[in-house]
Amino acid sequence: MLPEPLKDHAVAAALETRLPGAITGGHTERQEPTLFIAPSQIVAVCRFLKEEQGFVRLSAITAVDWLPADPRFEVVYLLHSLERNQRLRLKCWLTESECEIDSVTGVWRAADWY
Repeated sequence: MLPEPLKDHAVAAALETRLPGAITGGHTERQEPTLFIAPSQIVAVCRFLKEEQGFVRLSAITAVDWLPADPRFEVVYLLHSLERNQRLRLKCWLTESECEIDSVTGVWRAADWY
């Protein structure tokens, strides 16, 4: 579900249209949108953002351990559209019992470096 503050963001709206249910939440911080993505949809979302929205650069992948919270793990992807000079942050939340996520190396080879 696309949060109200992001309904006017063209990329978020296009993603919601193409992959309904992939966005589970989000917000804008420091004028950069953050989209919470269902972990099972991360590869499809990243492929769409790269191939159809021009986010050709994966700036970083990182993770946060929010122990003792549940879901415990937050995987963060920082994307950059060079053409539009636009940045986008994706976050996936993972529980301790299901703390695996598909790799996006098939979308960006550089993901293997991180």
